[in-house]
Amino acid sequence: MNVTIPDSLKDFVEQQASSGRYANPDAFVADLLRAEAEMYERVGRGEPIPVDEHFDRRLEVLLDEAEDSGDYVEATKDDFDAMEREALELLRKPKS
Repeated sequence: MNVTIPDSLKDFVEQQASSGRYANPDAFVADLLRAEAEMYERVGRGEPIPVDEHFDRRLEVLLDEAEDSGDYVEATKDDFDAMEREALELLRKPKS
């Protein structure tokens, strides 16, 4: 498979490849794709979305998918309160 990188990102990809963390630009792109695929597997298993520099974009994609699914269930204030409590518990758990 060949992937075309926009000119606006080529310098960034080259910088990452030359940083010593990656053997070449292909390794950097493959690592990004592997991390993204792993995140979607985790979310599919019901695990929380990682809070990192990509959180906003991942959340946006998941919300778009939810909107496109056609399934709508009205949530009450109690439902949102329960979700908030669960989210806070997850954030308080020590990272392993």
